[in-house]
Amino acid sequence: MPDLDPVAIAHMQLNDVRRQLLDAAAFGKLTPPEWLEHMAGRVADGLRIYTAALDSRTPEFHPANLVDDIDH
Repeated sequence: MPDLDPVAIAHMQLNDVRRQLLDAAAFGKLTPPEWLEHMAGRVADGLRIYTAALDSRTPEFHPANLVDDIDH
């Protein structure tokens, strides 16, 4: 199996947490605090990976530099 890039791994982690939370909500499952902490850690890891990927883009295409020049 080929190695996945970090953004693909982050996407899979976030989708997995999303599915677990939807499953718990849809079927009234109780989620122990330890699981919630684990899921929060996975979300934090995914966001860290996404942020690192955005920061590695060329500066002209970085979202912080994409500001509208509309006069208000």
